Amino acid sequence: MDEKQRELDAVQAKYDQAMRDKQTLVDDAEACRRKMANATALIDGLGGEKTRWTEQSKKFDQQIQRCGSYWSELFSLGGSSPLFWLLN
Repeated sequence: MDEKQRELDAVQAKYDQAMRDKQTLVDDAEACRRKMANATALIDGLGGEKTRWTEQSKKFDQQIQRCGSYWSELFSLGGSSPLFWLLN
């Protein structure tokens, strides 16, 4: 009878360890799912930022072109323009 009890205790210990291992895997899988959800949300958010940054970059480029055009025109007038003298 003692021998069977030892066998039962050994099997019970293996079962308990297997259940702890299973719970560890379940917890790890849930943590991984949370991380993946957070990463997906971050990537989706940054995708919108890329669009916004691209549009903002185009606007800045247009502003720079207009400024360059303005200064080019101003300098082509040279010293003969009263506006040139006011800005200097």
